[in-house]
Amino acid sequence: MLKGLVIGLGILIVLSLGAVVVGVVRTIGDLDRPDDANRIADAGLGGFDTSRIVLPPGGRLIDVVAAGDRVLLRLGSGDGTERIVVLDLASGARLGTIVVAPEAGAGGEAAR
Repeated sequence: MLKGLVIGLGILIVLSLGAVVVGVVRTIGDLDRPDDANRIADAGLGGFDTSRIVLPPGGRLIDVVAAGDRVLLRLGSGDGTERIVVLDLASGARLGTIVVAPEAGAGGEAAR
């Protein structure tokens, strides 16, 4: 009777160890992808082709922020005007642009 109990517990330990190994391998595989990539892959959505954002002469990319299912690009230009371009994370489509321009102050200078 004791021999059967020891064999049964041994088999249970081996099966439990196998489940732990499978769980660790799956977790390591998920760590290779960013959270947004996991969400897109889990939803069954494909990638998208190249999305082109053209900067004006003297323009620069200031910041990139992922916000839910959107990507916000903060673009600056040489004249002090900034634009925030909103992109859809899944398709790469441009959803809109917000222009942030300095207000003209007294004497023709930009107020800050």
